[in-house]
Amino acid sequence: MMSQSRQSDIDCKDAKHDYEVNLKAELEIELLHDKINALRQKEIPDYIGALQTQLQVQQQQHKRLEKLLQSRS
Repeated sequence: MMSQSRQSDIDCKDAKHDYEVNLKAELEIELLHDKINALRQKEIPDYIGALQTQLQVQQQQHKRLEKLLQSRS
């Protein structure tokens, strides 16, 4: 009986430890979700804006190059 009681205590402690580890992991995952959401809301639109600006510059350069090539023809 005493052996069963000790094993029960060990199992209970293991279960409590597992719960704490799982809870900590869940909190870390929530933190990662928050960081990803922040990226979506701020940084990604900023990057898209920068890419759009670069695209406009490249399109302007392309038009200038076409005009230059046409004038040489």
